[in-house]
Amino acid sequence: MKSEFFASGVPENSLQQIHLATGFKIGQLPVRYLGVPLVTQKLTSKDCSTLLVKIKSMIDKWSSRHLSFGGRLQLVKSILFNIFGYWSRQLVLPKGVIIDIEKLCMRFFWRGNDIPAKGARVSWSQICCLKSEGGLGLRKLTDWSKACCLLLVRKILADEGSLWIAWIKGYCFKTVDYWNVGCKLHFSWILRKLIKLKDEARRLFWSATNLVQFKAWMVILDRLPTRDRLVRFGVVTDDACGLCAAGQESRNHLFLDCSYAKEVWGTILLHVFRCWNDALRWLVSSLKGKSLLVRILKLAWTGFVYFVWEERNRRIFRGVIRPAEEIVDRVREAIRIKMYRSHVNRLDNVNRRLCLAWDLI
Repeated sequence: MKSEFFASGVPENSLQQIHLATGFKIGQLPVRYLGVPLVTQKLTSKDCSTLLVKIKSMIDKWSSRHLSFGGRLQLVKSILFNIFGYWSRQLVLPKGVIIDIEKLCMRFFWRGNDIPAKGARVSWSQICCLKSEGGLGLRKLTDWSKACCLLLVRKILADEGSLWIAWIKGYCFKTVDYWNVGCKLHFSWILRKLIKLKDEARRLFWSATNLVQFKAWMVILDRLPTRDRLVRFGVVTDDACGLCAAGQESRNHLFLDCSYAKEVWGTILLHVFRCWNDALRWLVSSLKGKSLLVRILKLAWTGFVYFVWEERNRRIFRGVIRPAEEIVDRVREAIRIKMYRSHVNRLDNVNRRLCLAWDLI
């Protein structure tokens, strides 16, 4: 029986009666889900004791097996680091706990047990470098923890539909987005920590626009694995469009004729292409120069291609359907991120109107 009940200010005899009547355990705070404590305050070493005990128990179990350095390396990489990764993807771990886990991993690697590894001839920081840099390919846990924090930021930006994200947007952010919200006292410690990563998140997701541009180039070359090509290769037998299911899924259909894609692009730019050659002529004629309008049009086009393709994959592989308005919002958000802190002459009337229309001010 995994069910528990929690009570405050209830007499002990009443608690026991509830326990006997329901069979539920009397729960103790903090609440844990799959071993992870669910708290709003900064985690303490006590909150993370389960994590440390689990890692130590694994090391104690392996210490009697006289493993080689290669064997210990694989156990650290595939088991101990994965245990740490599971917690880091859910919570922001304190630096002290991360240091303690690194010490345990280092001791096990060098000694095969939990005895301090004095006299090690290679520093742990060197061990945690790429093989091309003379290391063994392990990850620094502090870097891993920060990467997991940025993944949580990405989930907020992507609005992936979890109850946690819905609560943050409805209760904390309300009418503003992640980029414009400020830290407030009623925010949880983890949320305040994520908000402080804005600058790093911008730099990271800025570089991600290279992937968006790559997808747009793949569309122009007709190299995306659309279903008409997969049918020709014998990979699938159904060539129906993954978005509208009303035509053969080719490049031209997916980005020009599909009713869903038409709605997205028509909302973004109020312009619908007649055919693929029409689209290419528009790209060649409109995307010349370095004006603010051209920069926005380039970002709008590449964002449109990327997010329409992403939506197609979500529907096929995950069964998740999003309305066209949400894709439009994603494109606009991508443009705002890319244009953040860009130099724009806002004294120019045309630029000022563009900034207002695309919410760049």
